[in-house]
Amino acid sequence: MNISENNSVRLDLKGDCTIYEISDLYIKIRDLVKVSPHVTVDLAEVEKVDASFIQLLVAAQLEAKRNKIKLVFSGVSDTVRSMAESICCQIASTGLDAD
Repeated sequence: MNISENNSVRLDLKGDCTIYEISDLYIKIRDLVKVSPHVTVDLAEVEKVDASFIQLLVAAQLEAKRNKIKLVFSGVSDTVRSMAESICCQIASTGLDAD
């Protein structure tokens, strides 16, 4: 974690971000949004993800918005992007996103 002079914080994630790491990742992100109104999570070096990680990112973003915290995901790796797109396409194909 890096804290800048303007009170923003940055968390660099690396390696696997799967259900096995999700509890620790949740705690890290939760603690960061408690100490700063601007949090950046760098995903550039994330190598392996699963649906639980994407769910964590979405939940964290929703919670941040509710609390007026700016949560930014930077350096989104192809691995993360691919899983997120896959999940969105799967949801869309079920018709659950229809009004």
